[in-house]
Amino acid sequence: MTGQISRLAAVSHVLYEREVLELRGETERQREEIERLRQQHQALMLNLFWKEHGVNALNDAAWRVNMDHHNLARVHGIYRAWIEPILQACGLEVGLVGGPMPYRGPQESDLDTHLVCAGPYVFAAYGAKLWKAKSVDDPELLKLKALFDALNNFGDGPPTHAIT
Repeated sequence: MTGQISRLAAVSHVLYEREVLELRGETERQREEIERLRQQHQALMLNLFWKEHGVNALNDAAWRVNMDHHNLARVHGIYRAWIEPILQACGLEVGLVGGPMPYRGPQESDLDTHLVCAGPYVFAAYGAKLWKAKSVDDPELLKLKALFDALNNFGDGPPTHAIT
């Protein structure tokens, strides 16, 4: 009887170890699948962010504020006066390029800045500080989102705190 119990214990141990290895393998496959889905979700969310926060949307929001709250006859001076404090409060840097830079959909700029202007606060592209973001939770993209929020809520007053 002792021999049978020993054989049963040995076989049970082998079966137990095999089951543990299979469970570990299954768990690893699940982890890999979860990571793949997380990365896919992150990429989709970033793509959606850029669709909602593109340069055309930024120009439209800024122009809308300018038309709703300022004298259009003096557009450039007034535009600069009201938008610069908002850009500073949001922690955004603006780079200026000489000559027109046509917008061709979401595009990158090599300038180490957030926003790229081809003229007096006519936003032409997003700079490298925004394009290097890999997630919608990136601090630099949160600054851009804060700018959109400030423009959309402009009638409520200027931003109350800087984004860091």
